[in-house]
Amino acid sequence: MKKLLLIIVIMALLITLGASTSFQMKEYPFYGAINVNLFRITGNGSEGSTIGPHPALRLGYNYHRYFALEISGGWGKTKPSDPESSGITAWTSSSDIGASTTLYNIDLGMRLTAFPKAGVTPYLALGLGKLYWSVKNNDVIESSEFYEKYGETFNNNYLYYNIGIENRFTDRFSLNIELKQKAIFGNTDNMLGDLKSPNTLTQVGIGFCFKFGKGVYEKIDLEGIEAVHFEFNSIKLTKESELLVKQVAEAMKKNPRLVIEVRGFTDNTGSDEVNMRMSKKRSITVKQMLVNLGINSARIITTSMGHEFPVATNATPEGRAMNRRVEFYELEK
Repeated sequence: MKKLLLIIVIMALLITLGASTSFQMKEYPFYGAINVNLFRITGNGSEGSTIGPHPALRLGYNYHRYFALEISGGWGKTKPSDPESSGITAWTSSSDIGASTTLYNIDLGMRLTAFPKAGVTPYLALGLGKLYWSVKNNDVIESSEFYEKYGETFNNNYLYYNIGIENRFTDRFSLNIELKQKAIFGNTDNMLGDLKSPNTLTQVGIGFCFKFGKGVYEKIDLEGIEAVHFEFNSIKLTKESELLVKQVAEAMKKNPRLVIEVRGFTDNTGSDEVNMRMSKKRSITVKQMLVNLGINSARIITTSMGHEFPVATNATPEGRAMNRRVEFYELEK
């Protein structure tokens, strides 16, 4: 079961990393967070620990608009809870055992954000990590099995899930409220100094998040997009060319910094003046189509080229049809 959970986490991470190459990254792809948490250790028949502080630092990278990789590390300290207490009282009442547990952890995981453009959005994170812990005896007791592990440091692996809500104040600052639970594997005997073996660590808290960095965007090769073509003596596109314009619009949506030049061309039928007017109309027609598809007009520059620079012979109908075209050029990213 443990191996299966580990395989699921790793496979999910690899799948999303592979899929991410086809999508737009965020404007500020990196983020850092300072988390103020409280935690408690429980499970496996143990009375558990009292609530202890668990400050943590986190660094993440949005490699996809929905997915992020994040690494975090933290520190915590707690005591065994009073076995005579129950409910919330057990969270705050420590036992008579003069022991305290200190732990350090580091973990790596994948975060899924449900609505990346919303001001308030839920998220879910899954991952794995390493936990280092030690127990200190604050009493003077010698030759006791009860304190056999005091002074030694141990480590365990764990899998975790993390659910939270991100509240964005600006594009770069947000406040996160989250619950994180870790399933600890391996030997945790006497982890709290009470000869029990707890296996669950639960923490709740808030995180102050700051986003930074320059986004990485999908590379669009406009030269790989064929020129759009027109009917004879017309600004009407062919059916195939209408689909190409939609392809260009999708490329621009995935690249918010992309500015293009739309160059209009004609065949050599007619005068130079007529051909310049026609090529201008054709470039404007394509620009308007892109605007209608949701592209800001400021990102599109039109240029009329007339019948200069043919791509085929003007001696045949087929060649002239190839020359009645609009081409796209990348100006800025």
